[in-house]
Amino acid sequence: MIYTNDKEITKELKKILIDKELSLADLARKLDILPQTLNGILNRKKLEFGDIQRICTAIGCELHYSIKESTTTQAEQVTRLQEYHAQLQNTNTTPDD
Repeated sequence: MIYTNDKEITKELKKILIDKELSLADLARKLDILPQTLNGILNRKKLEFGDIQRICTAIGCELHYSIKESTTTQAEQVTRLQEYHAQLQNTNTTPDD
């Protein structure tokens, strides 16, 4: 699967937890952190590679990644990057009171 944002990675990790019948609290115990801390990690705008690795290790999974030559055009890549930045800006804004 090709992941285009951190939410997709978080979603996949949560699917694995369900498959392994583990709760977020179980995972937090395995990581020796508070459940609130784990929730913060999973809900960050930008997941850190090290956090993903630690989570995978804790749930008995291996993290595999590869960097490949893109099959999309440069214009498509620019569009994806613009969409990603727009998503980040939308998550960083708060409604006016």
